[in-house]
Amino acid sequence: MNALLETWAISHRMNEFLLAGIDENYFTDIPIAKGRSVGAQFAHLHNVRLMWVKVAAPQLMEGLPRLEKDVLITRQVLLEAFAKSTSAIAALLQLGLETGRIKGFKPHPEAFLGYLIAH
Repeated sequence: MNALLETWAISHRMNEFLLAGIDENYFTDIPIAKGRSVGAQFAHLHNVRLMWVKVAAPQLMEGLPRLEKDVLITRQVLLEAFAKSTSAIAALLQLGLETGRIKGFKPHPEAFLGYLIAH
């Protein structure tokens, strides 16, 4: 496996560990500074991944549901959504590494990976 794809897989496992460590009772909590609830923050990560897949490789969008605001965000919902979006991003990264670019993102696929992990 390419080291960058392995890095993406490690990032996914860390998100799973993080989700496992948060009591679901806190998923609806909103930070003092306002903004999204804990669960909505994780849903946002998934939805940003979908946004990039749709822009850069729409053929990979099949079976990737967006997590809407009216959906009850549970650990299971997030884990299932993350598994799907993680796979789609891995496929997108593979395409990007083969072609040297991710459509709509500059400068290169390696930076795209860094963006996704930091986001």
